[in-house]
Amino acid sequence: MKYFFLILAVLVSFIVSSQNKIDINHAFCSHKSTYNINKFTQNKVGNTYNQYYMRAVWNINPSQYFIHGNVTYYFTITENSNVLSFDLHDTLNVDSIIFNSNQVTYSRNNNILDISLPNTLNQGVNDSVSIYYHGTPTKVDKKRGAFAIDKYEYNGDSISCMWSLSEPYGAKNWFPCKQELYDKIDSCDLFFITPSKYKTAANGLLISEDIVNGKRTTHWKHKHPIAAYLIGFVSSEFNIRNYYINILNNDSIYMMEYYLKNDSSLIEHPYDIYDKLFNLYDTLFIPYPYKDEKYGHMQWYRGGGMEHQTMSSMNRMSLSEHYVIEHELMHQWFGDFVTCGSWKDIWLNEGFAIFGNFISLEYLWTSQPNWHPNLLKLYHNDIISLPDGSVFVDDTTNVNRIFSGRLTYEKGGFLLRMLRWELGDTDFFNGVRAYINNPDLQNNYARTPDLIAALEQEADTSLTEFFNDWFYGEGYPIYNIEYDQTNDYLTNILIKQTTSHQSVSFYEMTVPIQFWINGNDTIVKLHNTINNQLFAVQLNGSVDSVKFDPEYKIISENNVTQNISLIDNASKIKVFPNPVKDEITISLGNLPLQIKNIYLTNINGKQTPLQFENTNIQKINISEFSSGSYIITIETDKFNFNNTIIVEK
Repeated sequence: MKYFFLILAVLVSFIVSSQNKIDINHAFCSHKSTYNINKFTQNKVGNTYNQYYMRAVWNINPSQYFIHGNVTYYFTITENSNVLSFDLHDTLNVDSIIFNSNQVTYSRNNNILDISLPNTLNQGVNDSVSIYYHGTPTKVDKKRGAFAIDKYEYNGDSISCMWSLSEPYGAKNWFPCKQELYDKIDSCDLFFITPSKYKTAANGLLISEDIVNGKRTTHWKHKHPIAAYLIGFVSSEFNIRNYYINILNNDSIYMMEYYLKNDSSLIEHPYDIYDKLFNLYDTLFIPYPYKDEKYGHMQWYRGGGMEHQTMSSMNRMSLSEHYVIEHELMHQWFGDFVTCGSWKDIWLNEGFAIFGNFISLEYLWTSQPNWHPNLLKLYHNDIISLPDGSVFVDDTTNVNRIFSGRLTYEKGGFLLRMLRWELGDTDFFNGVRAYINNPDLQNNYARTPDLIAALEQEADTSLTEFFNDWFYGEGYPIYNIEYDQTNDYLTNILIKQTTSHQSVSFYEMTVPIQFWINGNDTIVKLHNTINNQLFAVQLNGSVDSVKFDPEYKIISENNVTQNISLIDNASKIKVFPNPVKDEITISLGNLPLQIKNIYLTNINGKQTPLQFENTNIQKINISEFSSGSYIITIETDKFNFNNTIIVEK
């Protein structure tokens, strides 16, 4: 496919006087089905200390909906205080709290546990506290909560499966923690005590499994910072598959897969391109951040997946579930290693995971050429099935809004796809690498401005308007494309744009238009900056047909028609000489126009205003500009004129 870039085209632009919802069942992350209620109380507890280590012991039985545990936190005081606060749901009973070998008092209110210390701890002091508790974790509307249990039949036996799923607000439902997104636990040891027939999968490395008196104690150790909601486990009668996959630089990654006793799909139809998938993500971004431990899957008895750090939970680990596998692995970089710092910015997790699906299909599944365009079309059409909705989450108390499939997942993924289209592969991927390589964000939390800053720095451009339109704004552009040709195949293209939602008046976008000529296609890229903008592009033959954005590079509604009326006045404006060295002449051709602005735009999109006078013929000094291609834009009271010029030194 041939691409025709804007900088190579002859452009003329002017102002013309006139101006079934698809229901997709997301198989990626399972948060919406976990939480069906709208309102959650959010409190930033524990802001007087930083937690740096957690040791948890959980006594569980997958056949009984109950937990008995003790959790010890080691912390550093950041603000003088005699109170330690944790999130812990009121339905769980506290047995005792031990501080410096002594039992201390506590109070509880609105799912917050406040521990009273015998004396004030000063800033910089390191200490620890142990919380012993038990109870029946809360369910949401009598449905599965963050702590869940289910049973399935196998050879006449009823087999139990227990698991956790804490995102976004459920960690406190089964253990004391700091639930908000501002303080990761630096490392942790997790112990699970179960009846001996059950095996438990969790984060980090498997240190030991000991069976004593019919009880199995499983010890997992994770030595990387982790958010509370990313701590997860599944416990059942598992079969286990352990192996190494080879990656770049003669290295390898240890894989662990725990699959339910009745499920042979892993063996019969394995997903066997892990090496290619890891190498793809390693190459485009950074090496897998938890290579010193492992990556793995733990099967649960429910649909979808969850990106528990180093050990994703999912329904299947087979080829048929490759979307889920690729999506949850992408989260290990975007969501786990760098985690959104607010649920308002959850697209930094889920949008990137959807983008992981896009690039996996693009690079790895070339033997299935329809998979990529079909997924793009499916998501694109779902996004435009409603006229409103922003990627930015305006109500973080509504879990269905946080995990909106149409907005957080699909539109978030397409936002990244559009950034790649606008910036180009080099600047886009370099910018994303700069984002995930930022030492202030690694093993920490990020907000949308952090990503914007990295991309702007790498591409040397401003993305303010783009994010105002596509992240904060709602809806999408609606295009009407008209064109005609002269005898010498000069093709005039008129781009008209309206918007689906009043929050955005105009989307400034690079627009792809496909022309078919004698069985060959050419895609013309036009930077649409105003409504009713006319472009003139020299093609190499008579146009047979036209299609707007055939590869779904941008979100839009559109149609293509012929029949435009050419405005000859625009051709009377002359800009010369071209190429130019120091001074350029602009002639308005005796047209009765008032100039509003004149500026040059370089190939990176940086606009520089020029000094001018409202005269019919004028000369403008451009000696300060370096050699290269520029677009000169003359904004008048009646139309805008664009032309490409070459500056030579």
